[in-house]
Parts: sequence; C-alpha cells; structure tokens
Amino acid sequence: MKNSLPSLRQERGLSRASVSERLGVHVTTVAAWERGVSFPTVPRLLSLASLLSSSIGYLLELDSQNHGFNPDAAEATLLDIWRCSNSDGRFTVSSLVRLGMDGPLTPSGSGSTGFSRRLAALCQASGTTRKYLASLLDTPVATVNDWLYSRGYPAVASLISLSGILDTSVDSLLAFDITDIALAPGPEEADLLWLWRSRTEGERDELLNLMSVIFSSGTFALPAGATALSA
Repeated sequence: MKNSLPSLRQERGLSRASVSERLGVHVTTVAAWERGVSFPTVPRLLSLASLLSSSIGYLLELDSQNHGFNPDAAEATLLDIWRCSNSDGRFTVSSLVRLGMDGPLTPSGSGSTGFSRRLAALCQASGTTRKYLASLLDTPVATVNDWLYSRGYPAVASLISLSGILDTSVDSLLAFDITDIALAPGPEEADLLWLWRSRTEGERDELLNLMSVIFSSGTFALPAGATALSA
C-alpha cells in the first residue's frame, strides 16, 4: 500500500488529514499505512477502497490495474432508489436486502455478512473444510467459525492467503467488486451493495419484485429513472 495509497489519495485530491477524518482514525495511522509499517483492518480497508474508488487488489498492490465495477441495471436501480429515498425508504431498502440474513446492516464497512456468505460458498464449492482451512492458515478452527458466522474479518495477511487458497481475488472474497468512480459509493451504500452481491440471482429477482410492489404502492416515491424495477 505504500505506493498505491498515496498515489490514489493524491489523484482524488485528498490529504492524509481528510482521509483520517473520513475513516475515523488518527492521521499518524494513515501515515503508517503509507510507509508500509502497518495495514488497516479489513473494515477500514473496505471503507478506504470505497473512498478512493479503488479495488482492494489494486490498493494492496496485488493487481497492476484498478479494476472498476460496471453496475448492471438492477444494481444501478438499487443505488438510485437508495439515494433518492428518505430515511424511512432507506431503512426499508436495507431491511429487504438483508432479509433472512444474520446480523445487521452496519455502516462504514463493519458488517461482514457479505464476506461470510462468499467464504462459505467458496469453501463448499471447493470442498474445503473449516479444519483444513484453519490448518493451512495456522489459525484456530474457532477463528474460521467466527469468519463464517459474521463475527469478524481475518487480518489482511490472512485475507490474502485465504484468497490464494480458495483461488479467488480478495475483491471477490470480500464481495467488493463494486467500486466505480462514477458511482463512488459511500460506506453505507457499499455495505448495501456487498450484501446485494452476496445474494443469489434468484434472491435478487425476488427482492426486486418485492421492492417494486412496495415503492409502486405509494408508500415511498419511486425515483425518476428507477423504472427498471418493474421491467
């Protein structure tokens, strides 16, 4: 991060002080990240990538290119509705997206539900057991259970190892293939999209149909350009 972070920060016209203020950390902490002395926690890393419109892999200097995200019609509509809704409307949207999920939708990238669901799916697809995963990472099985049950994230070094073991990118593992300069999602929007991305295609279709009924009933105004809901 000692090369990518200052470069991305300067491209966005942000000072260390402004980054520290937005992330709720001391400016010396940001300086330590830029010197390569330490890494942010995964929740901070997610918020930092969102702030800088960067993919996680590029920010961690694992990828040579910053892979942006091109939203499909449903995702663009979801963001459109969120941004045009009042607080009650936003609560309804976030409640629907996390319907049936364990744990609340939390701001600033602190919720790990999207990561947990993606990790469980990748382990199942590859036939990787919790015990085997724990042995490869030299970590207790109880820690792996915490990750699978939305009780936290691994450290960045373990996250990178985990993505290698499961043969996926860190962005995919974190359900964070959503950053785009045009979208520039805020922390709450990023959380919403992480959870959305962790849903199956069938679940997304059902949610869109449900939102269409709710927002078309007049309870909440459907924003201009959001007609894709009923398409």
